[in-house]
Order: sequence, then C-alpha cells, then structure tokens
Amino acid sequence: TRTFLTMETGAGHHELRAMCDALTPTLKAIRQKEFYLDPRFHSSIAWALLETHSKRPLANSSLGEALTGSHSIGHSSESGVDLSFPTISHLPEGLVPELNELFSKRLSAAKTGTYDIETITVKIGKKPYTWRLSGS
Repeated sequence: TRTFLTMETGAGHHELRAMCDALTPTLKAIRQKEFYLDPRFHSSIAWALLETHSKRPLANSSLGEALTGSHSIGHSSESGVDLSFPTISHLPEGLVPELNELFSKRLSAAKTGTYDIETITVKIGKKPYTWRLSGS
C-alpha cells in the first residue's frame, strides 16, 4: 500500500476541469465511467510505501519517528539485484502543517513561479495514456 503527499492545483483548475468535461462524451461512447464530478487536480510531490500492518497515523509523530521503525519489502530482479524499498508505518501527522508553515507564503504569493505543461497523462486502470498539448 502506498501513501502520497500532494499539492492541489490552484491556477489552471478551470482549464483542467474544462478538459475533463470535454472527455465525458468520449468516455460514455466507449462505455467508461466519467471522471469525478468534483475533481481535485493535484501534483504528487512525494510517496512512500506503507507497512502492510499499519492501520492509521500516530498522533504528534515526527518524520524521524515514522522512519525510525522502517522496514523493507522487495524482491530480487532476474539479474539478482536486490529491489528492496523501505517502508514506513505512517506519514507523520505534523508533516503537512510543518510544510504549510515553511512554504505556504511562497506558494500562494502573487508572483509564484509557474511551469509550463506540455503533456497530460491520465491513468485508466493500470494503463497510462499521454497526450501532447497543442502549442507545446
């Protein structure tokens, strides 16, 4: 099981929503479910594997405490290379408030840096589909 740390999209939300809405007729035509009625567009900025026996985050823990008891899961590749990945029991409860305290002023400033999006990737089931945006 994985857990993700994400940032919700602010600027550009309406444009992304219009793109999703434009896909609805095509999805219906191929008998697929339409996307979420109230989508929350985001960028994943971090992820971690969770220990399979973890139930929920522990209150008032730090990132160091979450990583202290970390384990690894994995297997060997055909070439014999160890493909172990560390796991954690939970993301620390105080992580998001700490990140907000450190970075929210810069991220919500009027002149926040921007980035250009050249492609859109949508994952349907296990298969990703990628489209290059016009003008890119």
